[in-house]
Amino acid sequence: MSGEPRSSPLVTIGLPILLALAIGVVFWRVIGYPFIQDDWGVLNSIADGGPAAFLREGLSPAGKLLYRPGSTLYFLAAHQLFGLNPIPYHLTALVLHFITSLLIVFIMRAVIFDWFLAWMVGFLYAASVPVHLDPLLWCVGINDVGGTFFFSLSLLLVIRGRFRISAVAFLVAISMKESIVALLPVYVAYALLVGDGEKTLFGRMRSSLAKLWPQGLVLAAYIIVKTQAPSPLALPEAHPYKVRLVGVHVLRNVCRYFVWGLDAISPVKGVRMGTREGLVWLRTNPTIAALAAILVVVVLGLFALLWAARARGKTRGEVFRGAALPLFWGVWLAFGIGPFLFLPNHSYRYYLLYAFTPFLVLVVGFVAGALRGWRHSKRLVPVILTVFVGAHLLSSARLFQTMDRKGVGGMWLSGTNDLVRKGATVEIVRAGLREAHPTLPRGAVLIFGGVDVWAFDKDSGPRLWYGDTSLGVYEEKYLRFGREGAVIEGSPGTQAEAYQGIGGSGRLLLDPERTFIFRLENRRLREYRLTDMYGGAE
Repeated sequence: MSGEPRSSPLVTIGLPILLALAIGVVFWRVIGYPFIQDDWGVLNSIADGGPAAFLREGLSPAGKLLYRPGSTLYFLAAHQLFGLNPIPYHLTALVLHFITSLLIVFIMRAVIFDWFLAWMVGFLYAASVPVHLDPLLWCVGINDVGGTFFFSLSLLLVIRGRFRISAVAFLVAISMKESIVALLPVYVAYALLVGDGEKTLFGRMRSSLAKLWPQGLVLAAYIIVKTQAPSPLALPEAHPYKVRLVGVHVLRNVCRYFVWGLDAISPVKGVRMGTREGLVWLRTNPTIAALAAILVVVVLGLFALLWAARARGKTRGEVFRGAALPLFWGVWLAFGIGPFLFLPNHSYRYYLLYAFTPFLVLVVGFVAGALRGWRHSKRLVPVILTVFVGAHLLSSARLFQTMDRKGVGGMWLSGTNDLVRKGATVEIVRAGLREAHPTLPRGAVLIFGGVDVWAFDKDSGPRLWYGDTSLGVYEEKYLRFGREGAVIEGSPGTQAEAYQGIGGSGRLLLDPERTFIFRLENRRLREYRLTDMYGGAE
């Protein structure tokens, strides 16, 4: 299984085509989705201030917790080319996802010299709906789709000895997703543990420094840029990007991401912690989560002891070679997920993207290693792994199909941004508004009940639909009525404020002639007049 068939059309042509087909079967529904949530905010910023202002703001690092100039350039170029048509954005993301999956296969083949396991990992990575659904449905998911693409390209270039070009790809990767900077030790781990060259550890260290200095320059430039941004350690406790280095949340996140990782490749997906109640249980029972995380560490420790026992009697060089690959994957796993373990308020399945490859390698390698102890293992291992991957593909396609079919009434998958339901919400609201009011008066106020207004980024979506930057959107729960008339009071101005439960301090007196109220009933918008609902109330 370790020797790759030379010039085999199945490997060189057939398997990449099969990989593309697998991605298409699982994710083809992505193409039909509208822009969702933050997408509308970005597009509205371009339309409102103009491309030049959007570019200046996006390239300036001053005061920005999230600085992603690469994504700014992508969105500006995509907007100029495609406008408000989401299909090309989705197609771009799917193509990048396919190429990234191929890059992972190439990385695997170069590191473990096993073409079959490399392709098994590639298929598992490519079709994991719980991990990839948010980045592929979300056009702003280019941060993660593009970031993983350029990091994978950069690592493959290091493996092939192209260090300077690799540093350029690494720079582009962190310009799209800041957390990728934490993956710099992966390059070092490869050079020290896996790469060819010096035989002694000191010699490898010296050789690594000589080769990886371009990546070091990228890191230095990144640190200089980030000095202009606020520290995540100093953010308010309720802020989604607050970083706390010590606390039970670290152990809870270890458990959460471990479970989500297994769930992503299991034949029955979305079951573990797949309800709001399950997520609440995990949050309100930190002791259980901590114990589970400790159990994971203990299991890994037992494996380490087992390896140490098997290493007795071997020379130091033999021991080093035996430990090199597991250590490399372990470093990648630790630094890939590490930055997200310290976030007490923010955990999503797609954060696994940066550690998903080594996670899959360790899981598949463990399964393959266990099966090789059986008699006739040369026949059993390929068959069992192929069946396992096939079940994974079918369950992924089924999960997305089920979520897509149910739309706004569908299942909520913990650890996601609920983008399937939000996409359905956008379509219902946009169609309902178009039917009820093809045009609206300038400065109109839209009030929604039973609608997640952040599905279209509150004001941003309707402002683009009607071409009116003065249009305002509010939730019905902030509607008040007094002697002076109907007012909006306490409505948060940004999604971050809504996330933290921070209400706005302003009050907006409503004009009945410019106010339109809608409620979501039976998957349709029903309109109510302000005067009918509140006209005579005191």
